[in-house]
Amino acid sequence: MAAKDSRFAGIDRKASALAEFTIRQYRTKLSTWVVLGVGLMATLMVLLFHIDAQTTTIDAIDNDFDSYDFDGDGYPNGQELKYQTNPRDDLDHPGLLPGNIQPDDPSKYVNEDDFDWQVDSSVVQHVGLDDDGDCLQPEAGGMVTDSQKDSNDDGQVCTIRLVWSDIENRYVISKDNGVDEDPDENEYYHEAIHRSFVIGFGKVGFVLLIGIFLPLFLASGLIRQEIENDTMHYLVGKPIHRVEILIYRLLGFLAIGLPYIAIIVLITAIVVGLTAPGDSFFRMKDLGIWLGVILAAWLMLLVYGALFMVFGMIHRLGMIAGIVLGVWEFVIAMITLADPSLMIARLSVVFWGMTIVDACAMMVYPDTPVLLAQGRSMSSRTEWSLETGLLSTPGRLPGTGALNSFWNEVTLAGLSPFMTLILASFVLLLLAAIVIFVGQAIFKGKEIS
Repeated sequence: MAAKDSRFAGIDRKASALAEFTIRQYRTKLSTWVVLGVGLMATLMVLLFHIDAQTTTIDAIDNDFDSYDFDGDGYPNGQELKYQTNPRDDLDHPGLLPGNIQPDDPSKYVNEDDFDWQVDSSVVQHVGLDDDGDCLQPEAGGMVTDSQKDSNDDGQVCTIRLVWSDIENRYVISKDNGVDEDPDENEYYHEAIHRSFVIGFGKVGFVLLIGIFLPLFLASGLIRQEIENDTMHYLVGKPIHRVEILIYRLLGFLAIGLPYIAIIVLITAIVVGLTAPGDSFFRMKDLGIWLGVILAAWLMLLVYGALFMVFGMIHRLGMIAGIVLGVWEFVIAMITLADPSLMIARLSVVFWGMTIVDACAMMVYPDTPVLLAQGRSMSSRTEWSLETGLLSTPGRLPGTGALNSFWNEVTLAGLSPFMTLILASFVLLLLAAIVIFVGQAIFKGKEIS
């Protein structure tokens, strides 16, 4: 037992000595602090975009024109529809009805539709609510029947039909006229932009950029530097296996990189949580995604660190090989953002890191597909009147495009989001183990003068 204890104690001493030696080298290098400082400054600058977006006010748009007064009688179209007078006849308005009805404030008829879709697991379902009654209570003289109110021909009066499409991986929308046609653009924009920032910055900022460039500049010389400085023969001359040298040098790099990643993600989470939309002082539910970002970035640091260390060991131009790999990973990252179902995406490291973030986002924000469907549900409308001329509304709510760009529902082999997270993490750990195994085999046969 004593012999075993001393053996493990010796291993611990070797590990700590090499790791401490590596950390000390990093601390004394100006390049280390430059790389870490640039990463921190870039993160802080990107956070300014989130703050700016959350402090920007999106002007309300009257998508259904019921705040307008087409006939110029002083009564908004929405009020005339409410009392079933003709909004296109100035001689027919609520003021002529019993009760001395006064004109409403037009702002009452802007953003009157809430985000109140209740979605279940059904493939086909009907949602939506005619909040302002312009579908259930048609324009005076219109003689609109129930069949005419069912403008999408789904058998349901004044509803929105949602059908989940496995081919498009989203909800396909079919609306009856007058249902949820005037939501709050400002509310939707802030929520959509916030989610797109959290998911997008997590995947592109931390998993891709920092996950690649930090090990590229700091890990490429872990072995190569010692060889070029003629100090490696001192290490291999000691009773230390060469695979141990690789692992312990990598651990020294990780001792710098892992806390750094955790700190800047924590700073990001605090700033974003304080400026996020909502009624609470701090948005707690985002923390689940940020924890996933930390896990993904740590695993990327491990895999890329091992790869770039081996590249540097193989050849003095290992940095060039690392740059080529970085370009490949960047291209695949863009492909993954566009369509993660493509098999070529799985031939990269970054795909599996992004999948971890996507899986966490699916668990934290399971209603995002519905939110995107609401954003797409707006259809461009135009209407002509003598007073206002040609009116038009946008085809989608602001922020829909940004959220759609970064949101991906990735489930590997039909697994749940949690099991997808576990599988992606296992793949990255396996890749790191394979790289280290191949690296130590190469290092064994390498002559050190």
